[in-house]
Amino acid sequence: MAETLRYEPCSPTCANWLRYGIQPKNARPGLTPGYCKGKAHRREHLGYGGRRVLVSRK
Repeated sequence: MAETLRYEPCSPTCANWLRYGIQPKNARPGLTPGYCKGKAHRREHLGYGGRRVLVSRK
């Protein structure tokens, strides 16, 4: 599962969009698909998405 998530885009700025022929937001030279530095691609964060605790705004 971790290998599959390595190539899934995690945000609009993720370099993995290049695999689908889409230019990422704020693209810069040197972007390589599969080498995004986002937390969503790390094994230790696998399965955790978004906030862990709902914060009350009241």
